[in-house]
Amino acid sequence: MKTARQLAAALASFAAVGTVAVAALTVPARPVTAEAPASDLTQVKALYSEKCSACHNLPKPEEKGYTQKEWSRTVTRMMTKYHASESITPPQAAQIVTYLATFVPKTEARRPGGKSSDPWATDSLDVWREVPSTTRVFNFASASPLAAFSPLGSGTPGPAPSWLVSLDKAGANGMAAHVSAPAFRPDRFALLVDRADTGRNLDVRVRFRIESGKVSPAVGLAFGLADPDHYTVLRCNQSLGDLALIQIAGATHTTLQQTPLILPTADAAPNAAPTPLTPGWHTLRVLVKDGQVRGWLDMQKRVNTTLPTYTGGKVALWTQGSTAASFHDWIVDWYDAPQTAPLS
Repeated sequence: MKTARQLAAALASFAAVGTVAVAALTVPARPVTAEAPASDLTQVKALYSEKCSACHNLPKPEEKGYTQKEWSRTVTRMMTKYHASESITPPQAAQIVTYLATFVPKTEARRPGGKSSDPWATDSLDVWREVPSTTRVFNFASASPLAAFSPLGSGTPGPAPSWLVSLDKAGANGMAAHVSAPAFRPDRFALLVDRADTGRNLDVRVRFRIESGKVSPAVGLAFGLADPDHYTVLRCNQSLGDLALIQIAGATHTTLQQTPLILPTADAAPNAAPTPLTPGWHTLRVLVKDGQVRGWLDMQKRVNTTLPTYTGGKVALWTQGSTAASFHDWIVDWYDAPQTAPLS
């Protein structure tokens, strides 16, 4: 593990290079980590409250449920992309990560082999023990923000979807990719495909906001994409109030798993209506590890299944029907050496 002095030198060197706006930035995984005695956590909490509240409302780490690696990526992004390094030193950043990581969810009941008895709880397969071979960060901030992608329509033939990049309407998220589609059919889809990489084991996260949609307003993360009509998608449907893993093979759509956005409680009324997605920004995440697929919405795991025939492919942002949506902070970690391959 690097010392705080080594981390400070490395990050200071990085900051000296300057900040460059790019559409797709390939970065090595160098998480900010440090050791802090438990007696110092109160002081570090005060440091976190002081420094991080200067730019935004403080998130509740116990509600986020991030792993230490995820907090490290988040803090590093704040330091490099949002200029927090102007007021936070690298050693302070490492201390903040250590404090936030104390809220990593822990599962008490586990089956042999590390799996939790609760399918929606955190277990050993939800956390990568190795460093990704490649990390791709799409922030849509370059002069040609869509140059690295293939915008495609799939499913029922129809007009092409419209993708553009502009400043987020709320102004708090920087540049965002916006999609709109004139097709009202629920079996017409829009894809924004990363042209560069193809792989098998991955961890993908994106923030999204559904703005409108006359028919089945839904967004998703597509992976294992061989061509526009063959892939698997983790789909969040606003009107149905569910998260589903769906396999697309031409006109055949197979729902592999489907769960409500919020699991019913013991005292919930029978046949209660699904909970719709609230307005605003949300986070979608899909993890694929040797055919094991996990899916999260806002850090709540809602998909947990296996794809025995999964062989990998490309990744893409996805929308359904006439959905208009925005996407921001799209991050792809590849855990096997991704191969550059043309889209077939």
